[in-house]
Amino acid sequence: MNGYFKEAKHPDMLKTGIEFFHQPSEPDTVAARSHVHDAVEMLFITDGDFRVSCDGVEERVSTGDMVIFRSNCIHTVTSGTDVNNGYYVLKVDPALVFSLLPEHSAGRYILYLTLFGESDKFVWRADELGGTRINDGLRLLTEERDEDAKPAHDALMRSAALLVVCGIIRTLEDLGKHRMDVPTSVYSLIYESMRYVNEHFADDISSEWMASYLNVSYSYFSRTFTRVTGKNFRRYLNLVRVRKAEQLLLSRKRSVTEVSSLVGFNNVSHFIATYKSIKGSTPHGQRS
Repeated sequence: MNGYFKEAKHPDMLKTGIEFFHQPSEPDTVAARSHVHDAVEMLFITDGDFRVSCDGVEERVSTGDMVIFRSNCIHTVTSGTDVNNGYYVLKVDPALVFSLLPEHSAGRYILYLTLFGESDKFVWRADELGGTRINDGLRLLTEERDEDAKPAHDALMRSAALLVVCGIIRTLEDLGKHRMDVPTSVYSLIYESMRYVNEHFADDISSEWMASYLNVSYSYFSRTFTRVTGKNFRRYLNLVRVRKAEQLLLSRKRSVTEVSSLVGFNNVSHFIATYKSIKGSTPHGQRS
């Protein structure tokens, strides 16, 4: 497997919070090698077929399908054997989504874009997209793509991107994902803890410390974190650490012992055991 790289934000992303472009691909080639970025990325397959991988979970997609790569997931795109292969790419900065969504619901909905597990949906088939807001947003994006000289172009592009995101959220809500009877403020609290973990995963963090940092009781934080995310805080922290370790291991520049320390494990044996329990193989096997 090719080493991953951390993709920097392009000028359009820095300026508007989104990127939208069409990506053609030669037959039977790696269209996008293993990489990660903060942005949420959607692919809309326009021609041919592809094999996509998201944190080790693989799917085959073809014309009319959509893929969502959540923030900071390792992902790869490989084209099929068709002569013509291509897809639209929409990248959205989670911070932009958070700022545009209503304050009372932003924390809840942002989880759809940042929390990924092996059982979570990341591929929409063409027949699932018919009549959805996702298609409405894509249609507006493609219509506006080359109209940058016209008034309100940037605003319409951002509106279209938000329409796609809201369409994704609506379909996941219909599937019952993250739907629960908790105060909306809880989602913002849990999102803040997840954001902190993704930035400070190598630190000595515990659920007790996080509860204190967020100024809530340990029992309340522990209970609500598990309820909202479906896993306890220690499990989530380990998932983030293992994901970061996987990214470092793919680069093949550091030893397992070095990686263990860099992602917050004081004991390499504990790191190896944790890695294996989550990924099903040892970190040594990641290099094979």
